[in-house]
Amino acid sequence: MRDTLTRTWFVRRPTVLVLALVIVGSAIAEPQFLTAGNLFNLLRQIAPNCIVATGMAIVMIAGGIDLSVGAMLSLASVIAIASQPSFGYPVGIIFALTAGVVAGLANGLLISRLRINAFISTLGVMTVLRGVALTLSRSHTLPGHNLDFAALADRSVLGTPLCSILAAILLLAGHYLMSFTPAGRAIYAVGGSLEASRLAGLRVERSLLLAYVASAVSATIAGLVIASQINSGSPVLGNDAPLYAIASVLLGGISMRGGSGSLIWMVLGVLVLGVLTNGLNVSGVGGSYQIVVVGGLLVFTVVLDRLTSCSS
Repeated sequence: MRDTLTRTWFVRRPTVLVLALVIVGSAIAEPQFLTAGNLFNLLRQIAPNCIVATGMAIVMIAGGIDLSVGAMLSLASVIAIASQPSFGYPVGIIFALTAGVVAGLANGLLISRLRINAFISTLGVMTVLRGVALTLSRSHTLPGHNLDFAALADRSVLGTPLCSILAAILLLAGHYLMSFTPAGRAIYAVGGSLEASRLAGLRVERSLLLAYVASAVSATIAGLVIASQINSGSPVLGNDAPLYAIASVLLGGISMRGGSGSLIWMVLGVLVLGVLTNGLNVSGVGGSYQIVVVGGLLVFTVVLDRLTSCSS
């Protein structure tokens, strides 16, 4: 137990330091960074990644990975927007959430029942979801038709965008699930040792299904948030969503080996990437350079995870 706590703090301490350096560096490089308008924009920008990372964290604690979150995000945006002319946006949201549940069940069943490698199965589901999104949208960006839906995600509630409040609620709900319920403790056990969990009589299949449904639904909600923010649905949204989500989870101290980590501490990783991306945007640094930086951080955290696992 003491070794686990030491390792966890060792991972988090650099993340706290990096977050402080990123905040100070962004503030020095661009005085506009600390303005109220930009901080509001920062909150709305990090909300979708926080939502996706919440689901990804649950999957990675279970010892898996979900590469289909980006495709699910884009499909959710397409379904929500395409449904508006005929059904209205509330029904479109229901359609998108239903698709998310189906995608999560598909991933969970492939991995738990057929015992297909998580990387391969989620990659296959990702391809199917992307193809469905391209088909529904006819490979075009679909414009929104409802002004209420377009204003929904960024609506200010006590000076905070609604999408950020939603992200916080989902994060706290995920933390409660993982920390205070038998289902969450079972997911930790499965991530720690799948075979030992089977021998102990735990319902491994149910735990994996729950984890992958949570991931897919989280990606769906993030897609709905982005669709509202940009008032459109696109089949090419979310290409970088798996990268940002996995990087956030690893920066937050959740190991790729599964069985450990906290969703609350994962917020550190979300904030590091969010502040870094926002600071680069305010400074006029292009998106391609941002991906290079995020990729570098991801490599660093994977190496750190490997080094700490070898020393434990």
